[in-house]
Amino acid sequence: MILYDAHKELNDWVSFNVLGVTGLYDKASKAIGHVKDGKLIAAVTYNNFVTRPDGSFLTVEMGVYSTDKRWATKDFLRAIFEYPFVQMKMPKVDTRCSAENKQIIAFNQKLGFVPEGYHRQAWPLGGDAISFSMLKQECRYINGKFS
Repeated sequence: MILYDAHKELNDWVSFNVLGVTGLYDKASKAIGHVKDGKLIAAVTYNNFVTRPDGSFLTVEMGVYSTDKRWATKDFLRAIFEYPFVQMKMPKVDTRCSAENKQIIAFNQKLGFVPEGYHRQAWPLGGDAISFSMLKQECRYINGKFS
């Protein structure tokens, strides 16, 4: 089951499990959760919305946390990418991870994110970070490109 409309709770769950803190949620933040057998197994957060001068959206930063290796189902992947690209009409989404986490770096690339920058001493828990982005036209999870 895909969980919508629990933005604060899902953002707090992700930030606590990734960074060890809660309360990073602001009213603009959004989130989508994945519930399996009555238990939350994954959530994707959307923070740091960037808009153009005309008010249209340019990009948003996505974050994810999961407790189950099988969280990335077709339905959930479609939902988490349809939100920024289709519903919000964004041309691009961003994500960051620790430069030391080779498994997450590989996973981001497998999803279709492209490395965009290396940020020294920028990971909140210490160390360097890598930023990734995906353009709408590169996303295979929307518009029938993913089956």
